[in-house]
Amino acid sequence: MSVPISKAFLLMLGVMILLSCREAPPPVKEAGFVEANSAYRQHFGDPPPVRSGRAYARVAFLPLRDAPGKVRAVPLFLFDDDRQLAKIIDRLAGGELRHPPGSSLYNPFPEESRVAALLVAAGVVTINLEMPDDRSVDLPAVADSLVETAAQFGAVDRVVIERNGRPLAGMPAGGYRPDPGRIAPVGPPDLIMLVGVWDEGSDAPEEIHASFDRPVTVGAFRLASREGDPIAGDLFTSIFDMAVVLHPENPQFFREGLPLRIEWEVTDALGRTGRGAQTLPLQHYLHKTVNGDFREK
Repeated sequence: MSVPISKAFLLMLGVMILLSCREAPPPVKEAGFVEANSAYRQHFGDPPPVRSGRAYARVAFLPLRDAPGKVRAVPLFLFDDDRQLAKIIDRLAGGELRHPPGSSLYNPFPEESRVAALLVAAGVVTINLEMPDDRSVDLPAVADSLVETAAQFGAVDRVVIERNGRPLAGMPAGGYRPDPGRIAPVGPPDLIMLVGVWDEGSDAPEEIHASFDRPVTVGAFRLASREGDPIAGDLFTSIFDMAVVLHPENPQFFREGLPLRIEWEVTDALGRTGRGAQTLPLQHYLHKTVNGDFREK
């Protein structure tokens, strides 16, 4: 499979040297680099390579549906090193990290939440969230997610969480403390969605994405109609190896909700192998991205 580079940064290192009337060598492309912190490496191993540019592999923690008080890591990739914790929390609270129905993980933040302020000082992280006044919000799950996400950045002794400028209900005096015991192990890689990506105003999808929950190496992959007829097209892998991308040969045949049969076997960087076969309806996404994530129609 080839890997498209349209979403990667392209950096050129050109040095003109004039010595003894000799021509300078052509500019040299700078190799890409992904920097992973210890939390990412612990849960997901070495980060995937990129052809050019620089990225930062980090994690966020989401609560488990069937295990109250437990959270699990999910991988995130950032493209600069400025205010990384605030950006990750904004993605948590802002609704970008929402898994589909049926996932073992869920996002406890109500929609329209955001980080109003974040302060880090002497091992204490203070997070002020703007959140709707919704009594159904699972505040312990919100706290667990924020505390373990913050703890990946240096020595964090306590995390103070405020909701609309006031201490979060139920917060211990002095704030929450990270607890490695609340972090559940990451299992084998899994398929999280099958989406068609439409350009605005187009009647046919440009691409079909089979998205996985982490970077993977593909051992086997097959996409077919519900009746089992293989779907023709060119296959690629996405940036960071988190999706298999099909450019369908006959895109006009695809519509939102069309049942497709998908079979896969993938392995992550720590050698965990996931495999499966199921029929899923094709979801409709527009070709707009926010921090690299496709947004649903």
